[in-house]
Amino acid sequence: MVQASEPLNEIKIFGGAISVPLPSRLQDVSDFRPVPDHQEIFTDAARDQSLIVEVVEFQDQPDEDAAGFFFKDLADVGQAVSSRLDSVQGLGSRDVPHLPPSLYVSLAAGQHTVAKSGAASEALAIQVLLADIRIPAHGSDLLISLHTRSSSLGAQESETEAPLQGPELFKSILKGLKILDWGLFGQ
Repeated sequence: MVQASEPLNEIKIFGGAISVPLPSRLQDVSDFRPVPDHQEIFTDAARDQSLIVEVVEFQDQPDEDAAGFFFKDLADVGQAVSSRLDSVQGLGSRDVPHLPPSLYVSLAAGQHTVAKSGAASEALAIQVLLADIRIPAHGSDLLISLHTRSSSLGAQESETEAPLQGPELFKSILKGLKILDWGLFGQ
């Protein structure tokens, strides 16, 4: 379980354009395999947890619907067997203090069910927290998603451990997020 006292280190991503606080247990996936230029991916295999930071083209969605739109899109792209969107909420300057208050930021929370190794009978419940930072002046959305395995569906494992660790870590990441070079987003 992630403790509030877990040390976070400021990591610069996208060539130094963004700074984000991460625990050292999250390893840069690009050290193991190729990662698309528009993504930064970190993983902790021991805790079945991954973080993806992604710059995507701005989507013509109402601000209040955008995080839900990207949550569903993520389920589709990831070939989720099912998905459940539990909540979408706007975030304010207390949640993302280093971002301009003019940016609309929202958080979608829910669960994707994915087939393990392609076998639907071995489905896994994945808690997904997705923040959407809308940057219309630059034609971009910045997506930050934290994926935490809840448990094998149908197993008698306790689901209390994984869901508690995801939100705590995600709040810390968003609080420390800084955009250092807006040129990352073009225009």
